[in-house]
Amino acid sequence: MKILIVDDEQIMRNGLRVTVDWESYGFEIIDAVANGKRAIQVCEEKAVPDIVITDIRMPVMDGLELTKELTTRYPHTKIIIISAYDDFKYAQQAIGLGASEYILKADLDCDALLAVLIKMKEQIEQQRSAEKEKQKVNGLMEQLQDNLLLRLLSTLCYEGDVQRKIRELDMELLPENLYMIQFWSDIRDREEIKVILERSGLHHGYWLASSKNHYILIANGDEKQEKGRIPAGLEQIRELCGENIYCSGPFDGFGQIYIKNKDMRPVMEFYNFYDRKGVFYYKDGMPEAGELNYSKSLSEFLLLLEGNYLKEARQLIIEILMDFANKMYNPEDIYELTGILCDMAREKAKEIYRLSCCAEEIPHWEGSDGMMIKQRIRRYKKLVELTEASEGYFRSLFDYMEKYLYHYDKIVSQAVRYMNGHLEEDISLKAVADVIYCSAPYLSSLFKKETGVNFSEYLVNMRIRRAQNLLLSTKLPVSEIAQKVGIANCSYFIRVFARITGVTPVKYRNREQ
Repeated sequence: MKILIVDDEQIMRNGLRVTVDWESYGFEIIDAVANGKRAIQVCEEKAVPDIVITDIRMPVMDGLELTKELTTRYPHTKIIIISAYDDFKYAQQAIGLGASEYILKADLDCDALLAVLIKMKEQIEQQRSAEKEKQKVNGLMEQLQDNLLLRLLSTLCYEGDVQRKIRELDMELLPENLYMIQFWSDIRDREEIKVILERSGLHHGYWLASSKNHYILIANGDEKQEKGRIPAGLEQIRELCGENIYCSGPFDGFGQIYIKNKDMRPVMEFYNFYDRKGVFYYKDGMPEAGELNYSKSLSEFLLLLEGNYLKEARQLIIEILMDFANKMYNPEDIYELTGILCDMAREKAKEIYRLSCCAEEIPHWEGSDGMMIKQRIRRYKKLVELTEASEGYFRSLFDYMEKYLYHYDKIVSQAVRYMNGHLEEDISLKAVADVIYCSAPYLSSLFKKETGVNFSEYLVNMRIRRAQNLLLSTKLPVSEIAQKVGIANCSYFIRVFARITGVTPVKYRNREQ
């Protein structure tokens, strides 16, 4: 136990300090000073004493002022007043201010002082032991309360069982007029938020930190809280936290906590994805999202890629990504479309890699760590992050394609462009040669020389690649897809598709989807 002696008489200070073997009784004199002001400095600079022995009458700051200051700053510190008979009325005042004991100077001897100190030491130790036990019990109770809230958030529970558990854990929550509030913040002091909530008509609030900086609050609304309206103080809390706040309610029944949490999650993900700021009041399902036209975007992109219109395809990607930012689509649709577009662009890059026989590898999505592109894409929880990353990937793919696309002769490039634009038609070597103003035998030999395959084989491969993309990007039946790629006989189309890809068109569609 740390003791501080305060007396303006040096003889008294030194006498108290050296007369007793304090250490043998479990005490330590941390200092002996001449007035109350110096005593406060010792508390601030050295250590807060467990017991202060002080005179009443002293210069600068007397014993009464010191007692008042100590009980305000350090309420657990015990104070012993030493007074003369003439100071008895001051001693009474000191007791009224919070001093624990007083001893008359005339009666002061080592045994009397030690008896008082040992009694105080026992009181302090009992107090500390009780506080530790209380903290232990409170800590355990809080843990049990947290466990119950976690259970309510993660699974459906029997209402009667929950209400019994609420009573056992001394929780004041009522099953009627409940609100659930969720937000992300690095707040340290909850008291200010608690005060704001009380003013807003929300009471008996229980906090749960479900993950780093993510807080879930369950509370009851009172009669003043108008149903169907956002509690007034939530905007103030949002300003304090700097993040979005999501509020459900009101609802009845503890069993509804799981349902509300489950329903709120996609709503929170939606607004976080678009980085929308504010207080969001969850009532009935997802916010209305725009309809994303997969088919149009994919078909247009496919035609541009197959026709080798890389500049136009690059521009289309920019327009699609800008459209994501300008309209609020379902994030799932954006993930899906972005993944398919990436796969299509990568497949085109692979085709160019094979035809050009270049040594440079096709670019990878930065930091993909061997993951599939569609898996990597879903790691981006905000649209701005997804857009930035996908823009970079498309840029690297198109730079690669433009670098190696035109390695073969200009005549062959013209032929390929024409073939891509007329795949639905009955294309022949002679017809293509006539369009680009060269002889059919010359085009045939040039095709074999530049691409490594003959004209008819290259044409069939183009048709099957177009069919693969149509199978993924549309719901058209196989017979109609065969017509669209210029193969009138559906049975022949299926046989050719299976020979080149290893599976039938239907199996290919099912496997890829």
